[in-house]
Amino acid sequence: MGVEVCSPGRIGMAKEESKTNPEGQRSEPVQEARGLRNRILQIPDVLNASVVRDESGGISRVNVVADADERSRLQLARDVVSLVAVQDGCQLTPDDVDTIFVSNSEMVSGENRPRLVGLSTSYSERELVCSVNLQLGGREVEGSATLNRPQADMRGLISVGARAALQAAQRLLDDRCQFTLQDAQHTHLAGQQVALVAVSVHPEMGTGLLLGSVRIRQGAVDAAARAALDAINRTFTY
Repeated sequence: MGVEVCSPGRIGMAKEESKTNPEGQRSEPVQEARGLRNRILQIPDVLNASVVRDESGGISRVNVVADADERSRLQLARDVVSLVAVQDGCQLTPDDVDTIFVSNSEMVSGENRPRLVGLSTSYSERELVCSVNLQLGGREVEGSATLNRPQADMRGLISVGARAALQAAQRLLDDRCQFTLQDAQHTHLAGQQVALVAVSVHPEMGTGLLLGSVRIRQGAVDAAARAALDAINRTFTY
């Protein structure tokens, strides 16, 4: 799926290898992995999880899908690491936990965060134009982006919505920094359609690649704009 989310790892849920012994029963490592997965699913806010083992049977990585607007990636990763240590004896680090956040909230709240107050799209024979209005501290700005009609598939719609939102956010910052959309994807996670975006910032502020994700509820363009805000809101205080 092409976008790295949270820690520098893969996106999506890795499949647990299904091994059988000569009698057709599941081998112990796989049974243990499934038992551990069930315990991880009991951690608050975790929607889905998979346990990845290496060739020796040790746990190499845990992938998690979470609805955790109130908790940080690090907090959630530490919970997973602690549980794995107790249940399996394996010593992982937070970097070994790949987390995708699927936000339930309409937008990220807070007085110092921009709010999405308007979104519109218009079509012509050749292109789609998306406009996004953001508000912060009584100030409202508009950002816009265009997309060629032949490119108006799901990924294109997510891209144009995210670019419009990033332009508006950049204007709220009076162009003190520049946001660039590096990738935009559409995927299915835990039975939900999700918009994923990856954003870079110039000048670099030690944040690396910013990533955001939002469930697609009111269309791909709307979700893309919110995913872009999700990405930049996790790092910046405006």
